[in-house]
Amino acid sequence: MVQQYKTINRLLVVISFLLPFSLSAQPPGSNYDESKMPAYTLPDPLMMRDGKKVVAVEQWDNIQR
Repeated sequence: MVQQYKTINRLLVVISFLLPFSLSAQPPGSNYDESKMPAYTLPDPLMMRDGKKVVAVEQWDNIQR
């Protein structure tokens, strides 16, 4: 039982030393300024790949989804 506590204590010490490294900030060159992001428009989910609109649930279930 004592051996288990020693093992757990050693493990906690190792984790406490490694934790700051794993929680470090983003890598250099990360973008924090939203104004530098390019414009992006999400595609219309109710438009099929051939350009037709989805008008029925069956179309969505069988084709688009």
